[in-house]
Amino acid sequence: MKNLRVLIVEDDTGIMNALCDVLEYEGAIVDKLYCGSNAVEVVRKTEPDFLILDLMLPKDCGFVICQEIREFSNMPIMILTARMEEDQRVKGLNSGADDYVCKPFYPKEIVARISTIMRRADPTKKKNENKISYESIALYPERYICEVNNESIQLTVIEFNILHIMISKPSVIFSRESLIVRARLDAEKIGTRSIDNHIKNIRKKINKHSKGREFLHSVYRAGYKFE
Repeated sequence: MKNLRVLIVEDDTGIMNALCDVLEYEGAIVDKLYCGSNAVEVVRKTEPDFLILDLMLPKDCGFVICQEIREFSNMPIMILTARMEEDQRVKGLNSGADDYVCKPFYPKEIVARISTIMRRADPTKKKNENKISYESIALYPERYICEVNNESIQLTVIEFNILHIMISKPSVIFSRESLIVRARLDAEKIGTRSIDNHIKNIRKKINKHSKGREFLHSVYRAGYKFE
């Protein structure tokens, strides 16, 4: 985690201080915002490596901030919130977050989660990794990059993992439960209905550049396949 630039958007000073202490101890460079009014602008200008985002912020909604950032960046985002309802967790993940942590939490747990996410989405690796391709779609798993007709598209880590699983086995039908297990997702947090939304988001992003070609297909009462 040394020199990892982390932006924390959190209005609770106690939580902010605890996170800063543990992250800086691990060698991270931490930037702080106590409200979300200019969070999107700060992300554009500073390009942090990781964002920790409180959901309930004064004047601004974490969901909206997350969605706006996802329009131009695939930077890993972790949502923090005191709201534990299933629909809120699903909404957070569907808005583009890579992880959803409920308060209270242990700061060391946050460090462990960040390390896990960054291992899966290391943006510093070069283009000498394996390439997985199918017609006009190309995936670079080591850097979590997806290209359609040579145009880069922004996928969240969860979306990339799902697409990676499906493109690796064309024509194979995957149930929602199977995708959750294979993508190593937390079933209690994400739920099977969230898979539908992730598939919808992937399909929408791919279709912008696929020139009318459909790749993701629904199979009635069975799940989804890539073909």
